[in-house]
Amino acid sequence: MTQQEQKDEMVVELGRTTDRSGVRFAAIPEWVLRACRSEAWLYGYMTLLATDDTVHIPLKQLAAETNVSTRTLQKHLSALGEAGALEIQPRHDATGNRLPNLYVLNFAPPTGEAK
Repeated sequence: MTQQEQKDEMVVELGRTTDRSGVRFAAIPEWVLRACRSEAWLYGYMTLLATDDTVHIPLKQLAAETNVSTRTLQKHLSALGEAGALEIQPRHDATGNRLPNLYVLNFAPPTGEAK
């Protein structure tokens, strides 16, 4: 298989790539790697879960999938939010009950940040 044929078999989506064998790869912006070294793995994992740039997942489920405590995830998500890598949007149903947060991934650096 030529290199061009291999490229043609790659599926590239915003934040992730799938090769011809079905293996998925997360894409993490360099600015996120620099700003959030300890949390960048979580950003990468969330790109795999994202539809467009949003992730809908209960914290407990995310904890189970990543084998990390919910408290640690909260700290990491907060750090990613403070760096501008994602936005955490609390959600509620029509009666006011809490729903899982909506996470919006930011691929571009915050205004004024180096690319």
